[in-house]
Amino acid sequence: MRIAVFGATGRIGSAVVAEARARGHEVTPVVRRDRPAVLAGVANVVADLDDPATVRAACAGQDVVVSAIGWRPEESEDLLARAARVLVDAVRTTGTRLVIVGGAGTLMTPTGLFIDSPDFPAERRRNSLTQVAALDELRRHDPAGWTYLCPPAVIGPGERIGRYRLGTDRMLADAAGPARISIVDYAGAVVDLATAADPVSGHRTVAY
Repeated sequence: MRIAVFGATGRIGSAVVAEARARGHEVTPVVRRDRPAVLAGVANVVADLDDPATVRAACAGQDVVVSAIGWRPEESEDLLARAARVLVDAVRTTGTRLVIVGGAGTLMTPTGLFIDSPDFPAERRRNSLTQVAALDELRRHDPAGWTYLCPPAVIGPGERIGRYRLGTDRMLADAAGPARISIVDYAGAVVDLATAADPVSGHRTVAY
């Protein structure tokens, strides 16, 4: 399949690029003008959220578009919401799947949103609020047209296990402590959902 990956040089985006390429897919890494890093052996495409024509051009001819665009404190707090809006508009009439890397703060717990839980790390709150805004933007559109895939509470470097549980919009539980997943297995889940014959849409999560 032809897969475009926005935010391709970040820790999640680069893992998705590597995973998709390892499976033999034709991958187009899409980067911002201020992050023109080159991934080894792959030609990057530059697109700017403030220039929707460049986003549409990057999405043209793709079977799947994956967004792993991240947010930094010095950036506008509407960045991820704008990215969601521009990407939905870019693929709306093309039949191209859209898979967006989400955030655990948007998941539901027995007491409400995880971002509002006493267990949620205070230093991650601003970042998570940008992800909540992105999900709110996506919910303005037909959920059949997008997948917002959230990691669990803990995601980081680790070995490939090659399995995971797929959930809905509720945080998956783990008797041993906070649910977790490695970056490589999360990237595997992104590619699995992006390329599945029977697409899984809407607000979802994965964890071991």
